[in-house]
Amino acid sequence: MSTFLGGLADMHIALTFTQVLAISSLTGLFGFVIAYVLLSKIHKTSRINPHAALKQEAQLYSLGKIQKHLARLSIHTSDDHRDEIMRLHRFAETMTTEIKTLGNWDSHLTYDYQMVERIFGILQILSACFIAFAHGANDVANAIGPVSAVFELLKNPTLLLRQTLISPWLLAFGGLGVVFGLATYGWRVIETIGKNITQLTPTRGFSAEFAAATTILVASKLGLPISTTHSIVGAVLGVGLAKGLSALNLRLVRDIFLSWIITIPSSAICSVLLFFLLKFLFS
Repeated sequence: MSTFLGGLADMHIALTFTQVLAISSLTGLFGFVIAYVLLSKIHKTSRINPHAALKQEAQLYSLGKIQKHLARLSIHTSDDHRDEIMRLHRFAETMTTEIKTLGNWDSHLTYDYQMVERIFGILQILSACFIAFAHGANDVANAIGPVSAVFELLKNPTLLLRQTLISPWLLAFGGLGVVFGLATYGWRVIETIGKNITQLTPTRGFSAEFAAATTILVASKLGLPISTTHSIVGAVLGVGLAKGLSALNLRLVRDIFLSWIITIPSSAICSVLLFFLLKFLFS
């Protein structure tokens, strides 16, 4: 919807909101079909029978309640019946051990968690594409906007303010710059955000990527220049805080915030020095 609602204005493609909604709905339906096929394959290839796991989980839950009630009952009963109650308690413990051993319950305990993580491992591919789309929509515009203004002033120095269309080759140039930065030093940023701030799993990674991409895309549609890196770091901090403050690498978080604060005055100083250098060279 973001692409069709104003994103294709340069190509002279004008669609009504109803048409855009219909195209988006069909795209979502197509994505649903793909997701359904992929999830069906996950369940078919799984070595764990979900019905057996649920049945054994119910058995263990009932046996656990029985043991608690018998332990409580043994405290408030006479000595004549306490031995019989403790015998039943030991029998319930033996049944619990046998169910766990024969049913390989160690795998069943993590069955739901493993299945959810496997599903979100696939969904995270889509959320990564989503944040890549939002990244291009926001960061390329932030970088190319001033460059385009410089080119317009070079072509016509008498122009001070006016709205102009940015050349497609400039947008492509900005996209190549993003790719070049990712290919050269981007792995350090990925390592810091993905590993060093907090422990990320597919579910947490999906939550962080989807939240950050949505924030970036909404800001881009509103014409607000924001930082993709700041947004994704904030999203990762959010999923980390969901487990508590102890789940965060507070030393690294401190360094990140300090670097953000230092960025503003250091950029201003570099701009001033560069301006006077250019003025000295060309005056």
